[in-house]
Amino acid sequence: MLVPQRDRIERALGLFGEGAIGQPHSLSTRFECLGAEMSVRHLALSQAELGQLNRLFSYASRRLSDIFTRRNLIDFLRSRFDDLSGEDLAAWHSFGALCIKDFHADLGSFMDAVAPVVLQACGAYNTEGEVKLPGFPDIQHPRGSPKAKAFRAGLPDEVVAAIDTTNSWWPDVKVIRNILMHREHDKMVFGGPGVVFQIYTPGLSPQVVHPVFLWPHGHNVADFRLYSAYVIAEVLVFLEELGTALASHLKLSIDGLTGSFRVGDLSYLIDPLREIEHAIA
Repeated sequence: MLVPQRDRIERALGLFGEGAIGQPHSLSTRFECLGAEMSVRHLALSQAELGQLNRLFSYASRRLSDIFTRRNLIDFLRSRFDDLSGEDLAAWHSFGALCIKDFHADLGSFMDAVAPVVLQACGAYNTEGEVKLPGFPDIQHPRGSPKAKAFRAGLPDEVVAAIDTTNSWWPDVKVIRNILMHREHDKMVFGGPGVVFQIYTPGLSPQVVHPVFLWPHGHNVADFRLYSAYVIAEVLVFLEELGTALASHLKLSIDGLTGSFRVGDLSYLIDPLREIEHAIA
């Protein structure tokens, strides 16, 4: 079961800052700053050997963008069903449930996109010319693939340690992702305010049950606003830790990395994270 940790919520909130170019908020992780640094060194400094690493960082960044876009799409669709009755209610049940499935698929795609960045940056595997790139299970322990032991042996200890911090949350999220993609289940979005949902395995066994995520006016139904913000927070803290470890391995100063910021109205993440922080105080 997913169990939110206050210190990680606080660390995630620390990654948000004041906005720019007319936007209220900014968000920056060392992983994306390191990716920006690779882009500058490849393009501006003509370090051709960084071409593949730059490409992999860019791909991972695009998959991270998918997570944010999917999250915003869910809110956009919900806003189109203000009168939750009749056909509107039925449509919201169907569309919302599919979007929640796709949110988890996007999470899996992003985690898989991180693995080749790690392996390429650490010289543990050359992904150049590969059609099927390694995925996150290939660098994971203890629930990794048969390739994981050999791949992990080529990684620095600090990078392995950053990867292994995901063991506190990613296996549980991946279980839900696998249920939604491959197992018998029912995914339901209800007609309450916001996005209220639950994922059931046979026998109506709910999968998202930590009290922090539960909607107070139902029985074992969860508030997607809180759940999704928490999962994204864990992704962001992981990227901060991984970016730090990779920069250290590459002998790059953290303070000297090229800046990389996402800007916009990020209240849909900041506000629920503060609610979770308060709830587990």
